[in-house]
Amino acid sequence: MLKYSPMTPIIASDRALIRRSCAAYLRSTPDGGVPSPENCQVMRRIDKKIYVIVRSRRRLLTVFRVRPVDGILRQLHRWPKEIQ
Repeated sequence: MLKYSPMTPIIASDRALIRRSCAAYLRSTPDGGVPSPENCQVMRRIDKKIYVIVRSRRRLLTVFRVRPVDGILRQLHRWPKEIQ
């Protein structure tokens, strides 16, 4: 259902996915010593797959892949080299 290309402007559902990915990242990390994301979340499409990238000012924190059928987020332990 979700269709995204690099030229597509971010719409309300995209903002919801970005907000959900930020919340999922914060839930997945233990308290203390973890840099928090500071509005550095972006969506990218690579090889027909949609990714939400969560960054801090200094580094990449995590990457989520969006399942196109229902919008479920899956946190990746290894992400595509195009994202780094």
